[in-house]
Amino acid sequence: QALIGQLTALELQRTQLELAQAVIEKAIIHLDAGDEQALARLGTETSNLLALSYIEELGTLDGELARLRAASTAANPALLVLEESRQDLRSSVRDNLVAQISGLGEQVEDLNGKVTQLEGRLGKLPESQATLAQAIRRVQSQSEIVNFLLKSQLEAEITAASTSAGAVLIDPAVPPPSRTFP
Repeated sequence: QALIGQLTALELQRTQLELAQAVIEKAIIHLDAGDEQALARLGTETSNLLALSYIEELGTLDGELARLRAASTAANPALLVLEESRQDLRSSVRDNLVAQISGLGEQVEDLNGKVTQLEGRLGKLPESQATLAQAIRRVQSQSEIVNFLLKSQLEAEITAASTSAGAVLIDPAVPPPSRTFP
């Protein structure tokens, strides 16, 4: 029973890590595509403080860029500097996310090694006990994973409901470059 409990816990951890990897991989795809909304969503899904600070700083830079674009021309040196800073920051966010994926991959490999060791210990049981243990393990593992996924889905729905905007944001009004008459 203890071995089955340990295997169940390890399999749940592995599933959680694999899901975290998938989320970060999708975030990198969205980042490369320039989807800023995806980064905002990632900010609610990640627990990495460095990534959160980068995402927050990107949001601040985007706000400053929007303000400058509305108030000045495209050749404004401050605007060019901010755009360059934004690109550097996006690169830092991407590098951080790639490093997270690498770290998660190493954790998954470590868990796979532990699972293999415990399965070897289960294999030393008599055949009838090993068959029963495998069935119990499958049921417990799947039950834990389903419970985790249901909990995650509920958390995601709550987060989505709490972060959805009640109003539609529009671009700031910009006066025409020259005065016009009817």
